[in-house]
Amino acid sequence: MSDFSKIQWETSKGKNPQMLHGGSDSFEYFLNYCKSKLPSQNLEHACDTFSKEKERLDEQMNKSIMTFSKEPLLAALLVWIKDIVQDSSQRLLAKILLENDLIGIQNESGQVWTLADAKNFDHPNVIEAIRCRRDWAFSLRENLVKCYLDFINWLAKATYGYIPGLEDPDLLRVQGRSLSYSIFIEFLSKLKEGDQLIAKLLYFGGSRTLDDVLTLSLEDVDFKNRIITYGMQPLEYPLHVFSDIKELSQGRKKGKVFFGRRGKSTALNPATIFRNFKEAAKEVGLGSEFTPKVLTTNK
Repeated sequence: MSDFSKIQWETSKGKNPQMLHGGSDSFEYFLNYCKSKLPSQNLEHACDTFSKEKERLDEQMNKSIMTFSKEPLLAALLVWIKDIVQDSSQRLLAKILLENDLIGIQNESGQVWTLADAKNFDHPNVIEAIRCRRDWAFSLRENLVKCYLDFINWLAKATYGYIPGLEDPDLLRVQGRSLSYSIFIEFLSKLKEGDQLIAKLLYFGGSRTLDDVLTLSLEDVDFKNRIITYGMQPLEYPLHVFSDIKELSQGRKKGKVFFGRRGKSTALNPATIFRNFKEAAKEVGLGSEFTPKVLTTNK
């Protein structure tokens, strides 16, 4: 059986590679060697042409960057809408982003927010802000996140990388999970808000168990530093998780995050969560064997 860990290089029999000797690492060595392999070409002229065109391209690119970097980000958004966004639903999402100050327009001093500002901005903050808008339906929030990602990543290509590309921070957090992020989002959309929070705490929480989550106390939640401590283990979570906890706790500072129907002194029944999760899992095609452990399993 072949050893797939070894590379099989094709070589001419009877010829062994020679060690470099003095001068064989110079440019002249490489030039002469390449000329011997491609004698039909004037490689000196080709190198000169390539270098000049590269310098000309770099110079033109720098001029273009200096010009468009001073323009408002809104100008780029308008070009994106005019040239790229043809779907009316996508345009509606862009309208919502604009009307809710989720596209940079002016800074706090009233100065125009330019492409140069956008280059140095931490764009995941916008995605976090969208997901914290609890007055919007869950599906709307996720569609707005996708719309913002589409715009910024188009802008990254349009500016040849001047504006960095953007990845969904939640997706980056869970790259090792067996359950894909897209299916997890579908699963969440079928749950009520309290159950969504439990699912998020499991999915984004490493190897946490359902018991760990259901016995979580508000005293273990550090809203300022975005950390939740289970026993002695602190874990970072997305900002929207803390937004969900704040909403659920309704101003409480102490006690269990989750409690049963009979009041704050009663624990939430795990069987209820199992049942709700199974129903949601069936709706998205995950089958009847789904359990909360699926949310914490890695590949």
